[in-house]
Amino acid sequence: MMPHTRAAAWATGRDERGCRMAASGFFFVVLPCLAIVSFTCFAACRSQRHRIFKALAYVFLSAGLVCGLTPVGVVIWAATL
Repeated sequence: MMPHTRAAAWATGRDERGCRMAASGFFFVVLPCLAIVSFTCFAACRSQRHRIFKALAYVFLSAGLVCGLTPVGVVIWAATL
């Protein structure tokens, strides 16, 4: 249930702007952090001798690229609106 006044919506964090801020925080804060973690795991797995770790490294590389390039895609998409 949505609050009836703007002040009540702001106090509860349930207004439309709060949802947008949460989404932008996810795209521009959380995803780059996950990209850094993924690239670190990529480097750690790549340095191992066992073959399975080298294969796993490319999974981390793919995840890091997706997490790192998604904010760029969001900015390009928002610029076209």
